[in-house]
Amino acid sequence: NRIVKFVIEGFVFIPRSISLSMDDYRQRFERALESNDKDACVTMAIKWLEEGNMSVKDFYQHVLLDVLHSPTCTLENEDWCVWKDHLRTSILRTVVENCYPFVLSSKKLTVAGKKAMVVCPRGEQRELEASMMEDMFKMAGFDTVFIGRDTPQEEIASAVNYFKPTHVLIVVTTCYNLISAKNVVKQIRERGRPELNVLVSGRAFVHNPDCWKDLGADGVVDNFDDIQSFVGGV
Repeated sequence: NRIVKFVIEGFVFIPRSISLSMDDYRQRFERALESNDKDACVTMAIKWLEEGNMSVKDFYQHVLLDVLHSPTCTLENEDWCVWKDHLRTSILRTVVENCYPFVLSSKKLTVAGKKAMVVCPRGEQRELEASMMEDMFKMAGFDTVFIGRDTPQEEIASAVNYFKPTHVLIVVTTCYNLISAKNVVKQIRERGRPELNVLVSGRAFVHNPDCWKDLGADGVVDNFDDIQSFVGGV
């Protein structure tokens, strides 16, 4: 069978009748992202979700998180590491915001008594992955709240008392902020909530998958499957 491809402005568009693997979708999205093409990234994401090429859970888990965890800085391009990373994050944030209606439509019925609070500890300036993790907890049936980036541990402990979550997820992108995360876990434990599950997530744990134990957390979750496996029955 002959496969017909259409090339438009450097991107390969394959007719709808030809099925693509998840890796194919990820590579197409990543090419647009590497070209700093926000319009193409947003258009592809909405098109794939509207046409049912994949679920929003799969898009988050197998496309967005994969590219988010991909290194952007090498010895060859270290002179533009910072601005390139900021630009990629800006594009991905716009994509995630446009995905939110699909998150709501795919959300399970809220499980009674299940509430997740997502936080970024002091010093953690990146909040995109934390926002995505909140969306994934929401899709898993949790009532959720995300209190934002760079939050002092005292404020996180105060929010725990106010919202009374069953699960707290501490998201850390850079390894420099692991100490801050450890301090948050310690303060939450000292508040005497033995039933509270304290979890960690983020790029800092991708290459240090066991360091959650040193932080005193209950486990590490990186995607929707991890949430379902850890919580069980959600």
